[in-house]
Amino acid sequence: MINFDSIFLAKKSHGLNAYASNIDCFTYAEGYFNIAEDACNKIISDRLIGELDIQIFPILYSLRHGIELALKFHLNNLRKCNVNISNKEIYGHNIKKLWDCLKNKTPLDPRFTEKITYLNSTIMRIAELDPDAQIFRYPETTNNQKWPDNKTINFPILKSIIVELSSNLKCFMNESECFIKERKTGTYTNELTRYQLSELANSLPSIESWKNDKNDCFCNIKAEFINKYGISNRAFSGAVDLIKTHREFAGRIGIESNVTIFSSEIIIDIINAHKKNNQPTNSNNGLVNKSEIDLDIKFSSYNYYKTIKDNITIADVIKMETIFYMALKNIYSEFFDNCLQNKTKQNKTKQNERN
Repeated sequence: MINFDSIFLAKKSHGLNAYASNIDCFTYAEGYFNIAEDACNKIISDRLIGELDIQIFPILYSLRHGIELALKFHLNNLRKCNVNISNKEIYGHNIKKLWDCLKNKTPLDPRFTEKITYLNSTIMRIAELDPDAQIFRYPETTNNQKWPDNKTINFPILKSIIVELSSNLKCFMNESECFIKERKTGTYTNELTRYQLSELANSLPSIESWKNDKNDCFCNIKAEFINKYGISNRAFSGAVDLIKTHREFAGRIGIESNVTIFSSEIIIDIINAHKKNNQPTNSNNGLVNKSEIDLDIKFSSYNYYKTIKDNITIADVIKMETIFYMALKNIYSEFFDNCLQNKTKQNKTKQNERN
């Protein structure tokens, strides 16, 4: 008698244990893509001619099911970001329906639009060959449809398509996950994502130059951006207003951030210590021009430490550590205050434990 439950015994497996837990749609899709690619590789590398006709449909079905899962993964992510997608639109096996919904509901963000354009013809062709996930699974569908006779499939070409298609869809799913994290920052408008706002902030000239009515640079960038994303003048103005008040993006157009690690006194000490043998620092009322902060490699870390050691506080160190780990882990700048608060709490906890 076959004891199926014996598969759940970890002993005598020589380490070959799969940890089948609750995994997301991304991982499911990745598994189906990988199994299709692995099967193709095995048949081609070992020239398993006798397996060609036997494994072709399981391979095609695995590819198709991976596509279906990838599309549903992204649509579910859009719903988590409050994009209006109904249960009826997201369920079922009709790839064309899912793909059309994805194209209509996905923001016009280059990270998505370029991939959608690139994948469109291939996904539509697979949807045409197997509209409702029956042709690749059964010899005959519920509507008495069959796979057409004498349809030759080139395995090496199929393998290359599987590799390219699955690679692009995995990238698409990665971007979809990033999109959710990005939305949590709250930095977006009705028309533009955070990614697009960042793109705009990078392309705009310094805000000081905007005062010039003849600023062709600003006007040209505005026209190009409006044309690129099909937004209105009002939407563009709203995006610019958001950039002006955004801690990170504002700095790109010349508006200083309110995150200060050191006091202005310490900064002046650092610059003066660095330039004591050079020309004097241009300062007005104790304020230093940003252009004067030019610390080269001659200003050693030891000299830097000597300058600040008597003035730096624990709060300064915690702030530097927070910024360092946020950069290391690619955490969005919008979460700085929360990260700083957590670091401060951790430090107090450690101090209490020492005491």
